Order: sequence, then C-alpha cells, then structure tokens
Amino acid sequence: MCACGNPGVTLKVMEYTYDDDLEELCPVCGDKVSGYHYGLLTCESCKGFFKRTVQNSKRYTCAENQECKIDKTQRKRCPFCRFQKCLNVGMRLEGMSIFTALSNNNNNNNNKLKKKNKKRKLFFLFLLFIISY
Repeated sequence: MCACGNPGVTLKVMEYTYDDDLEELCPVCGDKVSGYHYGLLTCESCKGFFKRTVQNSKRYTCAENQECKIDKTQRKRCPFCRFQKCLNVGMRLEGMSIFTALSNNNNNNNNKLKKKNKKRKLFFLFLLFIISY
C-alpha cells in the first residue's frame, strides 16, 4: 500500500546520496564551485573578481615575483596573480552572456543607444530561437 492509501499501488523512491568527495573545486582558488562562469566552473568569489576586473578595466601589479600562491585563504592578497591565474585556467570574456556584454556597453543615457541595444538583444534572441530548432 502506498502513502495515498490505495492497496496494490507501490511507489518507488529513488535514493540520492551526496558525496562530498565529488564536489568540484574552483580551478583558481580551490573553493567550492557555484556554477559555470566566463567559460568554466568557478566559485562566486572568483566570478565576481573576474567580472569587476574586466568591467572596470582594472590594472594590477604584483609586489613579489608574479608567482604568488592563490588559494581560498590567500586569494585576496595579490589581485595581479589572481587575475593571471583566472586567465591561465581558461576564464575568458567570451564566457560573458551576450545580454550582459550588450548592457555593459550602455553606460550613457542616450535613447538612441538604448534602442540600438534593444534591437541587438531582440536579434540575438531571434538567432538563439532559430538555432535551438
């Protein structure tokens, strides 16, 4: 009998076991990954760092010999080496969504540019719709 009270009905429940050893780790700092960002699986911290660095065109310098250890506990000590590691492990601008890239280009309030970007977004949505079939 199942929980619904109907005799003769059997419900099978799939058992899911969670194995901590199978968790993905961020290739930049070793923290737990939160998703696919800028071309690969990374943690939230490295995703945000990479995004701020690129969007704000930040330039860093290393106080040491450009070989600083980047891990979860020391990732904030040297932004130069952290950004280099982001690039070396494969994070890339091409991983940004089309819509994020388009909205980042719209820094002024010019209505003409807003309309142009809206048309681009619609065009890309249309292309994605066509490609998905």
